[in-house]
Parts: sequence; C-alpha cells; structure tokens
Amino acid sequence: MWIAEGFIRKNGYSSQEGTDSTKLAMDYYNELIMRNLLEPQDEYHNQEHCIMHDVVRSFAQYVARDEALVVAGVQNISNLNSSKIYRLSITANEVGWSDLQKHHSIRTVLLFGNIKLPRDFVRTFPCLRTMHVRNADLSAMKHSLYHLKHLRYLELMNTNISSLPSYIGKMKFLQHIGLHGCHLLGKLPGSIVQLNNLRYISIDETGIESIPSGFSRLKNLEVLWGFPVHNSMEDTEKHSFSLEEIGSLSQLRILKLKGLQNVASRYMATLAKLGSKSKLTLLELWCTCRLETNDEVKDAITTVQQEQIKDVFDELCPPSCLDGLTIGGYFGDMLPRWLKMPGASFLQNLRRLYLKKLACCVQLPDGLGQLPNLDRLVIHDAPCIERIGYDLFFEERESVNIASDRAAFTKLHHLYIQGMIEWKEWTWEEHVEAMPILNVLSIENCKLSHLPPGLPYQARSLERLSLVNIQYLNSVENFSSVIELEVYDNPQLERIVNLPNMQDLTIVRCPNLNLLQGVSSIRRIHLGDYDMKTLPDYLRHIKLWQLEFACSLKLLWLMSSMTEGWSEWEKISHNLHVKGYAKETVKGIASKNGGGRSWYVSYTRDPYSLNTNITNASTLSDYEDDATPNDEYATQSEQNDGLFSRCLPQFFCM
Repeated sequence: MWIAEGFIRKNGYSSQEGTDSTKLAMDYYNELIMRNLLEPQDEYHNQEHCIMHDVVRSFAQYVARDEALVVAGVQNISNLNSSKIYRLSITANEVGWSDLQKHHSIRTVLLFGNIKLPRDFVRTFPCLRTMHVRNADLSAMKHSLYHLKHLRYLELMNTNISSLPSYIGKMKFLQHIGLHGCHLLGKLPGSIVQLNNLRYISIDETGIESIPSGFSRLKNLEVLWGFPVHNSMEDTEKHSFSLEEIGSLSQLRILKLKGLQNVASRYMATLAKLGSKSKLTLLELWCTCRLETNDEVKDAITTVQQEQIKDVFDELCPPSCLDGLTIGGYFGDMLPRWLKMPGASFLQNLRRLYLKKLACCVQLPDGLGQLPNLDRLVIHDAPCIERIGYDLFFEERESVNIASDRAAFTKLHHLYIQGMIEWKEWTWEEHVEAMPILNVLSIENCKLSHLPPGLPYQARSLERLSLVNIQYLNSVENFSSVIELEVYDNPQLERIVNLPNMQDLTIVRCPNLNLLQGVSSIRRIHLGDYDMKTLPDYLRHIKLWQLEFACSLKLLWLMSSMTEGWSEWEKISHNLHVKGYAKETVKGIASKNGGGRSWYVSYTRDPYSLNTNITNASTLSDYEDDATPNDEYATQSEQNDGLFSRCLPQFFCM
C-alpha cells in the first residue's frame, strides 16, 4: 500500500520498479518497530504482524485528521469539513455514498464487512490507487473495475466477485492483485499476462484450476500464492498451466504451488527451476489432501502413485536462500530426499518447517535436528508415524553413535506436534543434548504413555507446555522451567509433579488427576469439567491467587451457599479469589440463552465477599446439571502457526 501511494522513495524520487522499493519499504517498516511505533506480536514469525499502541494511533489519527477518514458503525459523514480526504476506511454496513461523491481526491479505500458497493463507485473515486475490500458485495461493479486507470493495489479478499474484467490488461499500473477466498471466481482473464508491473497475485482458495498461457511474461512477480499446477501435456485447452510457466520468474520471493499430484513426471517438475530462484524465501508445496477429518486416508493410494509423487518432489529442490518451507497433502511414504540431507547447503538458512497432512509418511526426515537455524517446527496430521528416535536429531551416520558431542535443534524455539495418532514412542535419554532454547511445546492427539526423560532435562528454557488428548499419558514431571501448563482431555493423567516455577495451570477433562505436588510458585488454576461433582482433593494443599472452575450446576449451587460446614469449603476457602461457572440447561437440553445467562459464583477471601446469580434451591428442579455436551469444552488449535494460543472455554469469561 505504501508503494502504491508513492510513499516509498529512493534518492528523492518515487520508486516504482524492481524490488528496491519492496526492500526500502521493509526498511521503513523495521524502523517503525525499532522506534516502538509498531509493536510486533510474539506469536508471529519474523515480526510480520504488529499492533499500534492506542496513544500512538490516536496521535496518528489527529495528525491525519484532514486527510484520512475512518467510518465505523453509524456515523454521519455529510458534514465533512475537509475536501481533501485522501484515505477512507469504512466498517459500517450502511454508508451514505452520496456524501462522498465530492471527494474525488481519495486515493485509498479500505472496506471491511458486509458492504454493498454502488454501481457508480468507480466514478466516485477516479483517482483511486489502493482498493482493499473484504467480505463486500461487488456484484454491481465487477465489470467497471478496469476504469480505475490509476489503480496499483487491488485486494478483494472473501468477496463474491465471479470474474475479473476481460480488459484488466489495460490497468497498466497494477502491482498487487489479491483474490484469496473468492470462491465464485473460476478463471483469470487472458489479458492479465499483459500486466508487466504486477508483483503480487494471490488466487488461493478460489475456483481457479488453470492459468492463462503466457504467465511467464510476468517477469516482475515477487509473490505467487496458491497457483494450481496443471498438466499442460494432457490439456489442449487454451487456458492451461504447467510448472514451465514459473521457470523463468526469477524475482519470486514467495511461492505457493498446489495440485502437485497433477504433475505427470519427474521431468515436468524440473521445469519449475526452483533451485535457481535466488530470491525465494518462502515456499509451500501442496498436493490435494488425502486425509479425512479423523486422519483416515480417503482412498487407497497405490504404490505407483506414491513413487510418482516422490519422484516429483525430489526434483522440487528449493534454493539456498529459503527461510520457510511447507509441505502439505504429500502422500509418499518417505519425505523428499533433499529434506533428509540437512548437511546440504540449501537448507542452512531454513528457519520454519511445516509438515502437514502426510497421509502415508512412516518416518520423519533424518537429521532435522542439525538444521543450524531452524527455530519453528510444526508437524500436523501424520497418522502413520509410530515412533520418533535419534534419527530425527542426527544424520543417519551419527545416530548410531549417540555419544556424538553435537547438539540437536540448537535454535529451535517452537515445536508443535499434532495428529500423529499412532505415535507411541519417543526416544530421548538425558545425556543427549537437544533443544536447549525450546520455549513452546505443544503435543496433541497421540498415544504416548510418557514424555521422554531427555525433554525436561535438556529443554531447560521451556516455559509453555500444552498436552492435549494424549491417550495413555500418566504423568507430567520434572519440568523445572515451565511457567504455563495446559492439559486437556488426557484420560489417564494422574500426576503433575515437580514443576517449581509453574504459575498458570489449565486442566480440562482429566478425570483421574489426583496428585499436584512440587508446584510452589503456582498462582492460577483453570479447572474445567461439567461432569465434576466434587472438587479435586489436591486443591486442599495449594494456596492460589485465583481459582476458576466450570462444573456441574449442582456443585455450583452448593458453593453459592458456602458455609464452613460444607465438605468442599476447605478445598477453596484459603484462596484469594475463586470463580465458578455452570452452563444453563433446561430439561436435558442446553439453553439457547446459556451463553449470556450462565450460572456463576464469585468468592473473595479478603475482604470477604460472595456473589452469585443462583437464587435458591428450586433452581435445580428446573435445570439439570449434567446435560451440557462435552463439546462445550472444545479446544482450538492455531492456524498459521499459533498452535499454542488455545482459548479458554467461554465459561471462563464473564
């Protein structure tokens, strides 16, 4: 957007060509961060998401008050004083477009929400350079877009647009086209290959299955996201796409290819020339997923299909500059051979690795632990992997001699393993050095019976640990550095012992947990189980600053009439703050109004107070305490990488 408006200048002149403007814009972005005007979000990689402090934002709005207008909710915009509004942001459903018609100088329009654009939108803003629209109705103006002669930036995310103007090639200044989530869009116009200044195009999650021939003419493309690979050798139609079309796109920095199962041969894969793209930093390689929602393979995958996809991926070797790599939907039994050779120079810069939906893979790549700069590893849905051994840490020749003095995963900060449903064994002894600076670990949906002894002994920087639906896990012990622990849906978990620095603990549906010991720093516990009829005994011996729990309505009613004679009183009375919740149910059915009328009890020890919306014992005659389905506790995993950012159920929020 900065580039589109001409803000990025080199040697005093607006920079509009080549990649210099992108680099310069990133330098500006990083300087704003360095000056604390933008604040990076820790859960995102490489400072790619930031927020702005309210004070800074208010000041920026004040400075730009005569040039920028934000319309939110119901707001009267008929009395605008300034006739030189350059930037307009609208989040209101109803907009008085007629009041904006006199503002022909507007260069940037940002539209969010269910907004219907009028037919004369294009005539209203003839000087538009940036148009960013999400979730709006574009049906009235989709064919007139090409009249925006000055447009540089066009983002139409999740809109109902079904086609682009056939004359889009005449929009010579266009640099950015974003069509992510436009499911009604079935094809791109052939004239799009005439946009010589185009740097960015995203067609991910659209209905587009083939690309106009001649796409290789877009020599300035830097971002190519969600492109469907089409086998041109089997397609005689005019609009087709093969990997050969991207072979000559040497400026690519970010590339996502999907539909790689359509590549018929190893030779066709070589035409992409991925290894020669010296500026490529982010690469995603996707096949159509073969897994159901329960991680079962949809259809039988033949040996021939597996060998073919392995041959294709073996030829898609990335360049040495690669920073992030995703392999998804891959159905070979072994991952590409170049991924199993971490000593090779082309993986030395790799920082992020995502392996997703591996339907048939039986083993993780050997020696991943020797990637020198890997700081985030995510494994999603690999149902055929049963064990992880030392071959993950070291290359094959080294894994035989575990006494090697080389450490593994020396820069790994985040490790997420989810959906390895047959994973039973993790070998890692205390003397094997690995993951010394690991900060976040999340494990979900597997059959481990215990965590390896090397994990708590070697991962001494681990602060956040999440363990979800680990069927046979019996105990969590000896994690001296962990500050925040989450355990969800672990039916056999009995012990949490020796976590001396743990301050926050979340326990949801772990019915057999009976021992909580060696947790001297604990301050907060969130406890959730609607089937819970009594509070766990381990609460007697722990003094908390805050205890929150969700339980049966009957237990909550007993708490609402707390007295020293109540059997549960001594489990909670010594805590400073206690809050309990129960979901409202009527005659065995969860109430539709339960989200806003949930029962609660709030207790404070000093000064003493007890508040509740449970009025009397007759409550129990109309409302049952065991009818709320368990999915009220459903946990949420992160999409793009924030797998640990699990939201507490709504009953913990008042």
